[in-house]
Amino acid sequence: MMKFRRSVGRIPFSLQLFILGLYPVLPVITLVAYERMFGPLNDDLFWLLVFLYLLSLGILAVLMWRLCHDPFHTLANMVSSLHQGDYSRRIKGYSSSDALGVLHEEINRLADILQGNRFAAEEAVRRFQVLIDQLDFAILGVDDHQSLSMLNEYAAKLLQQTRNNLLGKNVGGLGLDDLWGISNGRTLWLRFPERSSRFLVHVNRFREEGRSHNLFMLSDVDNPLREEERNAWKRLIRVLGHELNNSLTPIISLSQSLRSRVERVEMDKERKSSTLLALDTISQRAQGLNRFVEDYARLAKLPDPVRQEVDLESSLARVVQLVDDGSIVLHPGIACRVMVDGDQVGQMWVNLIRNAIEANQETGPHQVEVSWVRDGLDAVVRIDDCGPGVGNGENIFVPFYSTKHGGSGIGLVISRQIAEANGGALELINREEGGCRAVVRLPVCR
Repeated sequence: MMKFRRSVGRIPFSLQLFILGLYPVLPVITLVAYERMFGPLNDDLFWLLVFLYLLSLGILAVLMWRLCHDPFHTLANMVSSLHQGDYSRRIKGYSSSDALGVLHEEINRLADILQGNRFAAEEAVRRFQVLIDQLDFAILGVDDHQSLSMLNEYAAKLLQQTRNNLLGKNVGGLGLDDLWGISNGRTLWLRFPERSSRFLVHVNRFREEGRSHNLFMLSDVDNPLREEERNAWKRLIRVLGHELNNSLTPIISLSQSLRSRVERVEMDKERKSSTLLALDTISQRAQGLNRFVEDYARLAKLPDPVRQEVDLESSLARVVQLVDDGSIVLHPGIACRVMVDGDQVGQMWVNLIRNAIEANQETGPHQVEVSWVRDGLDAVVRIDDCGPGVGNGENIFVPFYSTKHGGSGIGLVISRQIAEANGGALELINREEGGCRAVVRLPVCR
């Protein structure tokens, strides 16, 4: 605390100035009165008094300087603290019986008001931050220098950094250049470290501390719905798998036991053969259904990816070498390394390339073309076939749905799940020249 060295009940400041202002004339008046009453002083005494008078004037000047300097210096320090935003200091030891004391008291009140306003503003900001942290969409505040001035926890999670590390960073360095200048209500594909998706973007303007800012609200239009859909399928598959396994296991065991007994029983040969065939059919169909259920159980058991740097060309080349039937053409693109789980992504390439090969077989001998390009922070892989194309786009990623004879409808579902779990996306589109194109986006290494 600043202290203005004055005790309560001390002579008021204005009175002190008045008394000190009278002091220079009092000795002169006294000397003149003395000479009129008792006559002139001798020279030695006169000059001694003059010397003492001048000395007292010097002392008086020092006292006047101290009297005026200390309180006003205290005031200057207090005003400087307020100017710098430090509202914790107060002036103490002043007397409220004069104008200067009243000024000190008013400055202390001003400091109290400013400190209260700051606390209220900070509490409002904290309440606002708590509120926006509960929202399930990203909020980003960007100033006119394209630096982040505000964000919520959802946005920090998408960017996979802490809020303190992100504040003040340029949006261009975070891969969000496309946000600048975007119109309100537009849907935009954005690539975040956690995942890529289509976001509905709302833009507003606000001012803070006299500066203009852009407020971006990014709502994911793909993943939340898809995640709910995926969780619903997982729950359904777990229930079906449990119930079917409880029924299929004893059916398989009983059919095999009955077959062993029938083989040992003496009976008509034709009747025995037909009975064994019926038991074999029951066992095979039960085992096939059991394998079918186990395949779908993989949807609910896909492990979290262990992401690391993977050379895209090497990953595709290994799969092409594994499944190539002579119809696959690999078009090398720009050297590119992606941040993915190599094993999971390899399984995705197998599923998509085999789908393309099987699609070509429906329309005749054609080639499957595999290529890739770099698109910003994504590597975009394209797998083209010349088959009949996508007939029912709404159901192609629905489990249990398949247009192929004997298909389980699981390959595309798992492939999209792998792509999204690795921060990418998968879509199937019909080509104008005929056939289908599988488009896979994967995050590149920075």
